[in-house]
Amino acid sequence: MRKGSGGKSRKSGNSTESQEDGLAADGVIALTAVADMAVARDVTEALRGALDRQAPVVVDAAAVEELSTPCAQALAAAAASFADANVALAFRQPSDAFIAAFSRVGLYAGMMRWSFVD
Repeated sequence: MRKGSGGKSRKSGNSTESQEDGLAADGVIALTAVADMAVARDVTEALRGALDRQAPVVVDAAAVEELSTPCAQALAAAAASFADANVALAFRQPSDAFIAAFSRVGLYAGMMRWSFVD
């Protein structure tokens, strides 16, 4: 895990973010360039809250330059949970690094079953 990335790496203080769970007002979670274990924890919390509310979510993966194994695993688990609950979870503009990380950890085939939006 990279030092200095901490839990603040995803939350920018953007006024459109919900104080409750880190979701933007429009139901979007934007991953940062370095999606590490701290980001995995924050994203898991946000997705768990959205799933509890049966709220659809879009994960914007355009900025991802590094995706840790824990973050990939958290997203894969969330995708399965959302599918099981019949709640929409989609991914937007996955970067090459995002896709490569799923391939590296053996989750590429599962990722290809997810919903992707523009």
